[in-house]
Amino acid sequence: MRWMSGWAWRIGGAVGVIWLIGLALLAPPSPSAVTSDPRLNQRLQRAVQELDALKKQNDDIRQVLQDFTKHMSSLNSEGSDGSQLASGNPEMIAELQQKLEHAQRMLQQADATGDLKAGASEFTPSLEFEKTRRHVERGVQEKWWYISDQLKQLRKKVESFADYATHIDRILEEGADHTRVTQFDLKRLSNLDGLGAWREQEALDLSNLVQKRLHTLQHPPDCPKARKLVCNLNKGCGYGCQIHHVVYCFIVAYGTKRTLILKSRGWRYNNAGWEDVFHPLSETCTDPSGYTHSHWPGSNDTQVIDLPIIDTLSQRPAYLPMAIPQDISERLIRLHGDPGAWWVGQFLKYLLKLQPKTQEMLDNMAETLGFQRPIVGVHVRRTDKVGTEAAYHSIDEYMGHVEEYYRALKLQQPDIVKRVYLASDDPSVITEAQK
Repeated sequence: MRWMSGWAWRIGGAVGVIWLIGLALLAPPSPSAVTSDPRLNQRLQRAVQELDALKKQNDDIRQVLQDFTKHMSSLNSEGSDGSQLASGNPEMIAELQQKLEHAQRMLQQADATGDLKAGASEFTPSLEFEKTRRHVERGVQEKWWYISDQLKQLRKKVESFADYATHIDRILEEGADHTRVTQFDLKRLSNLDGLGAWREQEALDLSNLVQKRLHTLQHPPDCPKARKLVCNLNKGCGYGCQIHHVVYCFIVAYGTKRTLILKSRGWRYNNAGWEDVFHPLSETCTDPSGYTHSHWPGSNDTQVIDLPIIDTLSQRPAYLPMAIPQDISERLIRLHGDPGAWWVGQFLKYLLKLQPKTQEMLDNMAETLGFQRPIVGVHVRRTDKVGTEAAYHSIDEYMGHVEEYYRALKLQQPDIVKRVYLASDDPSVITEAQK
């Protein structure tokens, strides 16, 4: 019952904060003060609006508490005790925790005077507003990339003229500073009037919606009768390519409303299979058998369909990337500048849930390496890729982006320590970087 009392304490504390702020805001001023000072009148009107926002958060917390109480009563009626709550229904616990954390974030935005900082508003921006805002942000970045590239090319041509080269260097440095500050101001602007809080909550809500859909798809009520899509993990390519392959299979399963059955025994990266590294795609439905069976595309009446690799796929369906579901398209386009990438990311989020032993291995490696944040990860892929799928890029090109990232970050964290995690299949990259 320690878990229950801990959350109850947090809920009580949050409600208490709202109650105290409400008392302060509702204390009536003298009539003479209101009439003699228009600014005070404006502040009081704003305070009432802020109180409404706090009341809404109070209602949210009360609803969470009611849901929690109902679920506890249900467990008790079934003969369970509170200590079994977390293991009995982990999905509900995660949902309750997300709601409480969101309410707490909103409450933390109230300062000592009772004013709400930017982010507590329930304002929802229009689709055109969000698209235009991102368009401006991209425009600033693209403009500077173009100007800086042209100046760098010009500098090479006048390198023998020291004065010209120095002048161009100064333009590049000052231009980068101006662009950096403009981007910082645009980011601040994007978080005003509650936009930051709305964006954060909308991203969480949309992700939760998609994850629940995928979980439902992978846990049909009657697995022997469920419609299934069988995917063989062992495509003849590297790890990243195989992950792309699994995502493609999962998207097709979603599009056809079939439970994905992943065949992974003898996987080249782990002979025991996918489930030895990641959580299984389903805890209840992993049997590929069925009363009717065929290769893609089959028909709606076919219970089990075998899906080929995408390279040999005939009758390519319309829902493959970069398509997104129509029913959430408007919300997603409003929220994200690259909705197709976000949609693929939701499948990766579901797929790449590490087994405890895998997480422990990564944590131990990070500790051994002295992994600290902030840190920029750089992957320099060469060997078989250069000249076939990709061009050669010097380490200077990569590190230019790293330096730009840290310069922008210093506007918010002046005392940061710059760190780079460098990974490559070419040992000479390490020597090149050290030089």
